[in-house]
Amino acid sequence: MAHLVSFLPVEPIGERTARGFQCRSDGSTVHEWSEPAYPPHPHGAHLRETRLRLDLGIREAATVLEIRSSELSALENGRATLADEQQWVALESLLAAHKEPR
Repeated sequence: MAHLVSFLPVEPIGERTARGFQCRSDGSTVHEWSEPAYPPHPHGAHLRETRLRLDLGIREAATVLEIRSSELSALENGRATLADEQQWVALESLLAAHKEPR
């Protein structure tokens, strides 16, 4: 499948504030940082919903789709898109056909 899809980068639409905890023996702290914000893509959201409904981790789903897990993550999170609608449909169909929900 990987040779049949063309990944295109998506430009950020702004920035967002991310937060994370750091737990240490002398106490916990919250860290904040800015990171790029990307527009959500309906196909990316659907791909993620299908993957989760099938109880597949990102690595397992990427293996099924014959792409890298980083590429699948980028598609799901809006950091990348595919060249055309047929490629989205092909990925979604391949993933949905992989197995029935548990």
